[in-house]
Amino acid sequence: MGPSFDLQAWLETHERPFMVLDEGLRVVATNRAWEQTFAPRAGGVVGRPCHEVSHHRPRPCDQDGEECPLAHARATGLPHACLHTHYDAEGEIRWVRVHLYPITAADGTRYYAETVEELADHPGRVGTRPGERRMVGRSHLFLEMVEALTSAARSVGPVLLVGETGTGKELAARFIHQHSERARRPFLCLDCAAVPATLFESEIFGHERGAFTDSVGERKGMVELAHGGTLFLDEIGEMPLAVQAKLLRVLESQEVRRVGGDRVVKVDVRIVAATNRTLWEEVAAGAFREDLFHRIACFTVELPPLRDRMEDLPLIVAELLRHIPPPPNRPAYRISKAAVEALKGYPYPGNVRELRNILQVAAAYSPMGKIEAETVLRAIRERQDHTPAVATDRVGVAGRVGAMPPPPAESERIYLADALARHHGHRRHTADALGISERTLYRKLKRYGLS
Repeated sequence: MGPSFDLQAWLETHERPFMVLDEGLRVVATNRAWEQTFAPRAGGVVGRPCHEVSHHRPRPCDQDGEECPLAHARATGLPHACLHTHYDAEGEIRWVRVHLYPITAADGTRYYAETVEELADHPGRVGTRPGERRMVGRSHLFLEMVEALTSAARSVGPVLLVGETGTGKELAARFIHQHSERARRPFLCLDCAAVPATLFESEIFGHERGAFTDSVGERKGMVELAHGGTLFLDEIGEMPLAVQAKLLRVLESQEVRRVGGDRVVKVDVRIVAATNRTLWEEVAAGAFREDLFHRIACFTVELPPLRDRMEDLPLIVAELLRHIPPPPNRPAYRISKAAVEALKGYPYPGNVRELRNILQVAAAYSPMGKIEAETVLRAIRERQDHTPAVATDRVGVAGRVGAMPPPPAESERIYLADALARHHGHRRHTADALGISERTLYRKLKRYGLS
């Protein structure tokens, strides 16, 4: 007869969260690492179903459309691993990979040992500044994307993010930066589609005094400013060919020469690029350099469109509503379940960005702070009035409603608050983006109670 082991002592040999389940999906035992991360503050977990404890669901995962590793292991008798969402002790979602192993006791009883490997640090605590948006989701496509982004963060080379417009490529780039060894260094963004071709080289590489008309002083470019950190180049397909060649040189040599200068500056910067185009088609058309394509596509991550992960929509809606400030002396915006269901009927060609716009309009129509289904449908109809390509029947709404713009003051207040949030409260950057003076912006913020 083989040696017998103390179950709890065996569990504590594992550094990662670890638990043992029985055939009935009930928790037999957990180690200290699991309890510290996932156990609720009140009451134990032993004897409770794993789906209730880990997923906060009344039914097993496979009955709710998710993969259940225990069901697979029970059917095959083999170990199994899959991506999942678990809830921690604070009730926050954790993105994890679950590894399940069938084990047999001396009396022949079958049990299952489960270890939990986190895909990334706690999404709500990863260098997220107040007011900064986060990636949220629990669908399989989303978890696959998180796993890919985490792997990209651990690598050292450039990363290329591919996805339709509005899929959150800047958030994904920030995620990579925050999970990399460069997390404490600068993260800078450059929208290649927003920079005039005549200023592009100066913007990214900097210039010396007198390099061109009106250049009264030297200026560091984005590459130098991001030294030690990450430079995010959004819509890199819009970058002029001449600048592409110089960017390739920077990537190869880690050196930059400012416009109008002879001095070479050593830089240590990681490039994360993004595009909503098929870059290889741009290469074939001669609009993008093939050598640069191969250099930046060292690690490519595809971001799924919103229509393919509609099960994430309630979480995304809740996250977006956190960043729409309510009117003065009003509570935060809320949304009914019926309104969320109404939102699920729209195809979102503009993805999460379009969802945010619809919610902003719906919020402007909801002065009491509660967004209802009819308000959502009204915002969607008005969206369709300005987007003829989107079919009305995709929304499940018969007929059309004439476009009635939201109350001007409320629309401007939400618009200004969103712009301020996107620029992390920096008034000068916000004013520049809106094309107004900083003084004008200050007056508007004061008027709407946003100062």
